[in-house]
Amino acid sequence: MRNPFLLEGISKTVPERGVHNGIGGKMPGLTQMAENNTVAAGRPACRSLSAPMDLSAVAQAGIGTQASTDAGRKEETIRPYINKAVLTLSPYQTIYDACCLMRRNHIGCVVVTNRDKPVGIVSESTIVKQVASGRSLHTELGKVMSKHIIFSSPDKPISAALELMHRHHIRRLPVMENGVLSGIVTQTDLLEASCRLINNLKSRHTRLSEIAGKDELTGLYNRRYFKEVFEDELARTRRYGGLLSLVLLDIDHFKQINDCYGHSAGDKILQEMASIIKGNARGVDTSVRYGGEEFAVLLPGVGTRAAHLFAERLRAIIEGHEFNIGSEHIKLTISGGVCKWTSELDSMPSMINEADKYLYQAKESGRNKILVAQ
Repeated sequence: MRNPFLLEGISKTVPERGVHNGIGGKMPGLTQMAENNTVAAGRPACRSLSAPMDLSAVAQAGIGTQASTDAGRKEETIRPYINKAVLTLSPYQTIYDACCLMRRNHIGCVVVTNRDKPVGIVSESTIVKQVASGRSLHTELGKVMSKHIIFSSPDKPISAALELMHRHHIRRLPVMENGVLSGIVTQTDLLEASCRLINNLKSRHTRLSEIAGKDELTGLYNRRYFKEVFEDELARTRRYGGLLSLVLLDIDHFKQINDCYGHSAGDKILQEMASIIKGNARGVDTSVRYGGEEFAVLLPGVGTRAAHLFAERLRAIIEGHEFNIGSEHIKLTISGGVCKWTSELDSMPSMINEADKYLYQAKESGRNKILVAQ
């Protein structure tokens, strides 16, 4: 009889990560391959548990079963990750038989059964250790198998199953349902599933945070998010130095728009205005609907000269823009105030008050202009 380890090497005959590094696999025809497997004459052939066998007696005996359903928890369970194709051998078959079955089906271990009841597990690591210690390849599996089997319910949460595997230093977990061995899950599959769930939760959290920080009408950031960014930029500027400017803008005579054309027309103008502001701001700038018809733009890394040029460009674009309200085309203007961070203006309220003061002066001195704090 030829030694499969000498033929191809253990790393090839029993891959460290076969198909999910577990019992069975997703290869086409796996069950048929198991059912057609032939072994040395006089020994029973291996069988597949794709059609589950009755293990009610084992369950009643309580042989290491872990059937907790973790009722009431909403965490995803291991059920979607159960591998249904489980291959088995009898305890009277040999290490050689197990090695041939693993190599042929690209699996990491097999369940050992006696009269349709699981009595142990043999993995590639078990085979390596036994062969390294001098065991013959013709040694019966009943003498080398791991006899302590820990089962799980298919409704066990993923985190609980991973904790069970970690606690017992195992990488594969047979699954029992209604007293029947229905499949197996592997640590690799559950870890990958857990990572996907975490990433999905992170993405959802990010989306919810973005939604919570956006103004529903204009799509610009709202005051809540603006406050967070403002504090972060102030902290960065204080620590590393540099420039930080603020522009406050207000639509001139906006109340007349609502009075003459209605609030739906006013909403449309606010949306167009927000699009113009965002389209002309840099990627590092933070554009905000500060309240009503008032907008704010925080510009890191620039002083009042560059901030003034930015605000003047917006003013000129909006002055030349036609806002369509039904069949009518109307013109609008904006006024603005600009200030920059200094040791005296070292907080969000102080900078906003300063920019708002010059915005008020721009309104009082005729509108359609930008004034800069000196």
